[in-house]
Amino acid sequence: MSQDSNDTVGGRPLEACVSVTAGTRIEAALGQAADWILVQHEGQVVALLHRSDLEGLPEGDLIRSVVPEAPTVVVADRVVPVADLLASTAVQSVRPAAVAVMDGDKPVGIWSEDALLETSVLGVARYGSDTMLPGQIKIPPIVKRCQFTTSGQACGAVRSFASRPGAMPPCDDPRHLGAHPFGW
Repeated sequence: MSQDSNDTVGGRPLEACVSVTAGTRIEAALGQAADWILVQHEGQVVALLHRSDLEGLPEGDLIRSVVPEAPTVVVADRVVPVADLLASTAVQSVRPAAVAVMDGDKPVGIWSEDALLETSVLGVARYGSDTMLPGQIKIPPIVKRCQFTTSGQACGAVRSFASRPGAMPPCDDPRHLGAHPFGW
């Protein structure tokens, strides 16, 4: 892997994370050395949790029990320019506490709130000339869980969006709660 430029998300100081599935027990995730837990399902990021979100929860519970309450996560490829990420609809509409930085489907690290805030306030540093990165840059998606609930049950379906739709599409309804639009 090539060294990332400071102008790309992957070139920023990133915090360590561990990748788990929704079926992982909470105590197993807390037993990892990283402060951030990236939850993936079938190769897609569905949640980003800080270990403090899990501390104090009952042993034996699965990560999937906290995924519906997890904040919206923004996922960015490591080669996305910082300026493009900060100007993206995903970041502007969600204002995430952290961004999951990926290399394909593998997590590289977490760019967290303090670093995001510092960069958005101070701006992106430029060195020398403003060169273009080769290849196609992927704009980060907004990964959202459906907020629809009925009879005390949360839908929790996960979808990726380029931006917030004007009219919500129908939800995939994986828990068979009944037809409903995706709950933003």
